[in-house]
Amino acid sequence: MGTSPKYEEHSAPRLLFVSLDPGNNDHYSEPSDRTPKAIRRFHEADIDGPCTPQWRALHLFALRLFNEIRMLLDARDALFAATGRVYRARKCENELLPVLPYIANVNSAKCSANGNGKMDKAPGGFFVKCRNHVQEELAVLEPDTIVTQGNEAAAVLAEMNPQRTPEFAVRHPNERIRIVTIKGRQVLWIQTTHPVNKSGLFWKEGCTCGSHEWCEYARAFADWSRASIPSLCL
Repeated sequence: MGTSPKYEEHSAPRLLFVSLDPGNNDHYSEPSDRTPKAIRRFHEADIDGPCTPQWRALHLFALRLFNEIRMLLDARDALFAATGRVYRARKCENELLPVLPYIANVNSAKCSANGNGKMDKAPGGFFVKCRNHVQEELAVLEPDTIVTQGNEAAAVLAEMNPQRTPEFAVRHPNERIRIVTIKGRQVLWIQTTHPVNKSGLFWKEGCTCGSHEWCEYARAFADWSRASIPSLCL
């Protein structure tokens, strides 16, 4: 679990990603590097993290959502200047760093079964045993919007009675955009495939001609943020 000062200040919509598992241990040589305090130091230092495909995709997707409410446009423009394609960068660029202070991330499995550079997904039992713990983390972090990456991450929220009111469904027909209630608070849930899924569906939804899912997600994020957090004057 990791947060940053701007996320805690609530100076922007709180955007939380629920990912799968820690991957491998190669990025963190010591167990102490995985503690909440260590993650907080990483966020406050404003430095690039482990450059995995999932980490890169998380930042790019967050950038797309924030751009919809006119935030981090400078980061978008700088990234386009560097790559020519904003939402399909092939490497971790420094231009993505401005996104980091505004997001939080939790894993739906807390342990990794990998070593020696492997990046296999954790065994299914890991996700099941951690599910209640993750739901408690979501209550503590009080997000405004949650993005799940992959089926196991989605299973965490699927147990929380997600809703689609008729009015909401008309405005946002994509069935992967729903509302969940966490400790009495309504939260927007955007369900995505995992960025490193072999189908490549995550990237096709955002970067293929004719695809519009990322635009739908961004509009829902903007609508929900403006309606649920009027104090931010978005």
